[in-house]
Amino acid sequence: MNLSREECYRILELPFGADEQSIRKAYRRLVKKYHPDINPELDSNNEDFILVQNAYDQLISNSSGMLINDWVEKRQKAEDAIRDRRRRMREAYLNRKKEEEEAQMRSIKKYWFIPFALIILNFSYMKVNNIYTHFRVDQAPDTTVCTVVNVGYRQFSYSFKCDGKTHFGTMRTRKCKGWMVSENGFPIMEGVQYLLVHHRSNPTYNYVEFETLLPETIEHHFAQTRLFFPKDLLDPSYSSNSMDCFLRQIYKKKGVKGLANLFFHDFSFVENIDHNSFTYWYWKKSKEAKQLIKDCSLPR
Repeated sequence: MNLSREECYRILELPFGADEQSIRKAYRRLVKKYHPDINPELDSNNEDFILVQNAYDQLISNSSGMLINDWVEKRQKAEDAIRDRRRRMREAYLNRKKEEEEAQMRSIKKYWFIPFALIILNFSYMKVNNIYTHFRVDQAPDTTVCTVVNVGYRQFSYSFKCDGKTHFGTMRTRKCKGWMVSENGFPIMEGVQYLLVHHRSNPTYNYVEFETLLPETIEHHFAQTRLFFPKDLLDPSYSSNSMDCFLRQIYKKKGVKGLANLFFHDFSFVENIDHNSFTYWYWKKSKEAKQLIKDCSLPR
């Protein structure tokens, strides 16, 4: 017997939509009322008991199905809520990140000139200070010998004696890979001596003269250049005097920059913009280099 849900609730004397617990209570109550074993005066096939039983069975089966459906629906809603929450969190994160990037770009656009201004100011200060130092020294110049005591990052320290007192100074320099190089391009090393020009009465105003080298400094530069001398320049069968001849001749013609070109012959353009593999190759192809090689090719 198929009954509608409204009829099932009406038979069990319940309002439409009552929960499962109310259905079971109503069923027990009506069974006591219509069950033939409890009420012998009723016929065993009385219609009221059959209707109550069918209504109860139909509602209970539907109720179980509804519970499962409700659980599935609630679970689906919970998963949808979690996905929606994650989506909103991700959107909020992306929006916040985008706002931070936009704020950073606005700051960069607003203050992009500051690093360049600082670099220009620092460069200008160094130039002005250098010009002022030379100006003060040239008013009452005097010379002495200074010794490099320490080579640091983009600077070196030196000591010199004046009027029986030891003075110390620091000078900025540029970096080429692992070397700190002087104005003429040759590496600065500890213990090397240079000519120093200072103010006669105020030696705190001074500068190192790299163009005019002391004889022992020249020999030091020769010794260091021998260690890094290009292997493809002279024939190995030539005597060691060929290298000495070549170094002295190139120093005579090109100065310290000629030695620096040999010292940094295997450096890239990025590592050393003034003396590198390209400047060495270009000079090696010149007539001057070929003539020097020919003049200093001394057999063993």
